[in-house]
Amino acid sequence: GVSPRGLAYYDRMIALLDETTNELSFELDVHQGTVLPKERIPLGEGLNSWVVVNHQPLLLGSTAEEQRFGVQAVADTKPTESWLGVPMIARDRVIGVIAIESFKRNAFTADDLILMTAVANQAAVTIDNSHLYRDLEGLTYALEQRVMERTNELRETNLRLLAADRSKNQF
Repeated sequence: GVSPRGLAYYDRMIALLDETTNELSFELDVHQGTVLPKERIPLGEGLNSWVVVNHQPLLLGSTAEEQRFGVQAVADTKPTESWLGVPMIARDRVIGVIAIESFKRNAFTADDLILMTAVANQAAVTIDNSHLYRDLEGLTYALEQRVMERTNELRETNLRLLAADRSKNQF
């Protein structure tokens, strides 16, 4: 299994689904202890996409197992044998994927899958809540702007009525 001390031996990544562009945005990608620059890939390529599209975890003990699932890893420089990816699901929507990989065969177990799923679900709820909060902040700001505009319109209308009333009284 994955021990906290042993995590350094595994590459790990977190990718979020950008529904507007239909891309996976890699927010975290650690390869042999080095954090790689953020990148985006179109949904449909690779193992992470399979997890997102199928709303299911994927546990591969070796590259030979890719054919069994009808998946193919994106060609990169990483010599990966074992791969475990789980979807991040919030309110029945897949918002991304968390994955770990190893150059060793059969590095991950069913227990690792259960643990990763629990972590992914927690992460999904947290991320979804932060997005909801940002959306709510945006709506609140828009509402405040609208109220200010309306208040100014009413103030101007009131001033015009007062002016009209004054000029009427002068006659």
